[in-house]
Amino acid sequence: MMTSNRISLLCKNITEMWLRLRKMTDETMQQDSPVCAAHITEQLAKKFAIRSGGRGADGCPIITFPEYSNFTDVPEEELQTVITYLTSIPR
Repeated sequence: MMTSNRISLLCKNITEMWLRLRKMTDETMQQDSPVCAAHITEQLAKKFAIRSGGRGADGCPIITFPEYSNFTDVPEEELQTVITYLTSIPR
């Protein structure tokens, strides 16, 4: 029974994160102003999102969200800024 509750909670958290990231990705793609790594070094150092250099079949960058225990404490604006930067790095 405990395992079922944990799995259910994990699925809920993953779904919430996916919806949040989807919304941010849509907003990020609409932005015109570039983000400079020098301006967000503190956020990048947290490594809650990383770009390995790989690209998907559609050519879009692959962004990885490693296990980060304080992910829910990352402000949405900070997450959006990091994703904007990671998706704006040229090939």
